[in-house]
Formats: sequence, structure tokens, C-alpha cells
Amino acid sequence: MNELIQKFAKVCTTTDDSYDFEFGWSTHEYFDKEKFAELIVKETMQVVANQLPSNQYLDIAHAVIKHFGVKE
Repeated sequence: MNELIQKFAKVCTTTDDSYDFEFGWSTHEYFDKEKFAELIVKETMQVVANQLPSNQYLDIAHAVIKHFGVKE
């Protein structure tokens, strides 16, 4: 897997240690899928920004961000 995607996955994963009287200590991992997708969309738009003149990029960026509902 791409190192950047691995980094995004790590940023979006949190762990929580909790105690259950029946089972004892346990660790739970939570993965924030929405944050992960948002990071990928933002990174993709950065790649596009580096390849296009700014006037073309702004139109495309606005359409993609609106389509996915990502906060700018």
C-alpha cells in the first residue's frame, strides 16, 4: 500500500482501552472512514492543483469538493 495512504489510515485510527468487569481490559480500534476519505480527496485535489493552471484548477476543485461535500 502507498506510504501516504498508510499515513492517512494511521491518522484516522484511534485506540481506546477500556475495562469490562466480565472480560477485563480490552483495546478497541476505531477507524474514521469519513476523515480518511476527506484526506484522500484533499490530497487528490493537491495533485490536480500541481498539474493545471489555476483558472482550470479552481473550477475542477469547486466541482469535486461540492460533489463530495468536503470542507475547503
